[in-house]
Amino acid sequence: MDNNQIRSIITRFFSWEKPVSYHEMDILLCFGCLLRLKMANQVKFLSDALFFPRPTTTELKDKALRTLQQTDYKLHKLVVSHLPFSPETKEEERIWDTAIHLFQVLEQRQCLNGQEDVALAFRELLYALSESSSPLAESTTPRDIVSLISTLIQNDSSASQKERAAILDPACGTGGFLSQALHTLHNSSRSPDFRLSAEGFTNDRKIADLCSVGLSLGGDTSDYSIQRGSPNPPQQQLPAKFSEKFDFVISHIPFGNRQEHLHLQAMMQAAAPSASVIALIPNGVLFRMGQDEHLRHEWIENNQLDTLIYLPDNLLYSTRIPVSIIQLKHTREADAPVRLLDLYHGQVMGKKQSQLGEELLEEARQALAGRTSSDSRCRFVTRDEIEKNDCILTRERYFSKFYATTNQPQPIGLPDILAIQTALEDTQRQLEQYYQRLDRDSGKS
Repeated sequence: MDNNQIRSIITRFFSWEKPVSYHEMDILLCFGCLLRLKMANQVKFLSDALFFPRPTTTELKDKALRTLQQTDYKLHKLVVSHLPFSPETKEEERIWDTAIHLFQVLEQRQCLNGQEDVALAFRELLYALSESSSPLAESTTPRDIVSLISTLIQNDSSASQKERAAILDPACGTGGFLSQALHTLHNSSRSPDFRLSAEGFTNDRKIADLCSVGLSLGGDTSDYSIQRGSPNPPQQQLPAKFSEKFDFVISHIPFGNRQEHLHLQAMMQAAAPSASVIALIPNGVLFRMGQDEHLRHEWIENNQLDTLIYLPDNLLYSTRIPVSIIQLKHTREADAPVRLLDLYHGQVMGKKQSQLGEELLEEARQALAGRTSSDSRCRFVTRDEIEKNDCILTRERYFSKFYATTNQPQPIGLPDILAIQTALEDTQRQLEQYYQRLDRDSGKS
């Protein structure tokens, strides 16, 4: 089943049946329970429920939980632990009614024909509920960004030649990165005995359980562990035993606490010598002074920066903070350039957030595969050029001059915002210098 069809059905479903307010995560857990029963071919009672006499929602819920207890006791215990509602409120019945109704609609449309469809339905419901500004929004990365991360992983030729790959996400949230990475590596492996393992950390119990449900439906690995842990400081999440263990370290790192450099350093420490570290970062990391500046110099001096993708504004569900995707490697060829991909323009508007759209995503895939190096969106720059720019990595430093000195077509709207963004960047640096002088002066007094 095409993912656009499943997405369309779920979108139409919620256009006329609103989810129970503040219980979007519970709906997703119940829906995951039904999908797990589908994988075990234990959903005939739901199909029979479409005919008269129709059982009540409570009867269907009880039947689903009894069947799940026999099929997957661990998942049964997880689902029951999150639904301790009072019978008088009718909340649990409404939650199950929404999950069962959606499952029946997808079954009637023959959308759940295999394990891949089942996993896809869970992810698409997750995205649909996250777009409605639910509590899921803060822990879910939009599908377009996940798709770009998947492309970077797919283009890493070393992974497909191994018999085993280990993946870590130190701030996994609902598991979008982990789920897609496992699926991508599973499909690209050349070895019939290829084994995958995944470890993730998140600081919320229900989010961790949702991540576990999503990974269990993927079917690409039997070896995964999602643990609860605070993202501050990241060293508590990444014990010394993880050093040089993981082939991919991927994460949508936590924003807003000016500790992004600690997360990136911890991710590099957890990566094996031949590993890829891929992170979604706030754009402040690309130009801020202090620890961020030191970290950028370290990447360039040690030849670790491999790819940087500039993304449009307003892509995330829960914040308007501008973001980019960065790929780091411990081991690169000595004269290898840094690939810069400019996706800042060309996005389409969704319900509330911007979206990259299939056309822009395809351009990105072609560029990341190395087939469009002369495209106006993609540049390969040397470390010398980056050092001449004081290791500041903002897109204006590299693409404004590039468009001005070549015959490449310039994205619409770039001249109108260059002056403003450059002024904001300079103002930010001046403010940080001012605060540093204040700190020094106060220390002397």
